[in-house]
Amino acid sequence: MKSHIFLAGSVFALLLTGCSGGGNPTVDLTVKDDPVEGWNLYVETTNFTFTPDEISAPADDNKGYALLIVNGQVITRLYSDWTYLPGLPVGNNTIGIALYHNDHTPVVVDGTEVTDAEVVVASQE
Repeated sequence: MKSHIFLAGSVFALLLTGCSGGGNPTVDLTVKDDPVEGWNLYVETTNFTFTPDEISAPADDNKGYALLIVNGQVITRLYSDWTYLPGLPVGNNTIGIALYHNDHTPVVVDGTEVTDAEVVVASQE
């Protein structure tokens, strides 16, 4: 079984104001069809550093990890900018990223969480 991306479009990317510590954290998710199976995900951040060695430390506006969310379900934490996602259910799938502080609270600027998402359509071949 092989799955493909037929549609990949940014649903939303939040560029927010009012965050201290060197600028506004932002995130942009790119989903690429893996040549064998599944998807390769690239999480590009600005003004945010992945810091797995500081997990559970006090919150810092520009440090932490990301949550990978597929179809509304948290799948795992991400501690770097690339990850692999195996096959998805046939049909539309929403793949989301949300930035989190090391103390496990969401990165929020002006009352809005810093997130991005892509919609992919998986099919069987």
